[in-house]
Amino acid sequence: PGLAALLAARSAHAMHDTERRDAWLAHAAEYDGDIRMARLMSEAEMALSERRFDDAAHHLESLRASGHRHLAVLRLSLQTEQGRGRWAEVARLARTLRKHEALTQEQAAPLLRRAQLELLRDADGDLAALERVWQSIPAQERRDPGFLLRAVPHLIGAGDEKLGVEAIEEALK
Repeated sequence: PGLAALLAARSAHAMHDTERRDAWLAHAAEYDGDIRMARLMSEAEMALSERRFDDAAHHLESLRASGHRHLAVLRLSLQTEQGRGRWAEVARLARTLRKHEALTQEQAAPLLRRAQLELLRDADGDLAALERVWQSIPAQERRDPGFLLRAVPHLIGAGDEKLGVEAIEEALK
């Protein structure tokens, strides 16, 4: 009965019938002993598809709190944190997924590049903060030409060209 309720909730979600979806999810929750992980993953996916990133994060945190560290949870967490604009967490998750071969280097690179550029953008105008962000980025990732091309203007724009020059020199080694 729990799995059937979960399938009904997914169907209602696909038809944009939130009232029925929520009723079916409540019914599915009565069988959490058997399907809790599936229900929480489904709820996170549905929240994510509706751009309710904080709700998705709440469901994923419930999974993590109960010890679920599956790659599927990490993938959903990555999408959720992108939506929430939590760029340090996006970078951490992308590196973790790459390490566990759930993302290739080619898949992880644009995610890391975007996360790092957003962190630099957040630190714009604050040289000390920019230096902290820059130093927190692994050297291999700092040498990525696509990243460096977009990062150097932030580094130079902070008023100290030295950091930008050092970044370029490091990449040329």
